[in-house]
Amino acid sequence: MTAALLTIRRLTAAPADLDALEAIEGQSFNTYDAYTRADFVRWLGYDPQLCFAAELGGRMAAYLIARVWQGAGDLASLAADPACRRSGAGRALLAALEHELLARQVSGLTLEVRPSNLSGRAFWRRQGFYPFGIFDHFYADGEDAIRMRKDLRAPA
Repeated sequence: MTAALLTIRRLTAAPADLDALEAIEGQSFNTYDAYTRADFVRWLGYDPQLCFAAELGGRMAAYLIARVWQGAGDLASLAADPACRRSGAGRALLAALEHELLARQVSGLTLEVRPSNLSGRAFWRRQGFYPFGIFDHFYADGEDAIRMRKDLRAPA
């Protein structure tokens, strides 16, 4: 048996992509954090070249949405279908984003993560991100966010 081929492509606002985004989102985040269809359309409008889907076997396994904000990459969300976690999709999506940012001469990438999201924090640390601050009351339920950054020009 061969493993399904992982492919990375740009996200679109097509109904099939939006349906898949909503499905992954609903399985990945609580109601406080989950983006709505309108949120995805808004993020796709910021910079569609920085919004990616990972596909396994012809179906969306994971997504990443980002933009350039105040001179740095701003990673808004990365999530994977629970059945596809640990497939390498998240790392592949992040690599695609970093490649695009470097092509634009953008050397830094930031994100926010819940302090209570221990697995997420560990993933980001493994990808080279480090904490640089706290965003007070960032989440709708009042939890702070840890701000993390990665220098894209630093040696791996």
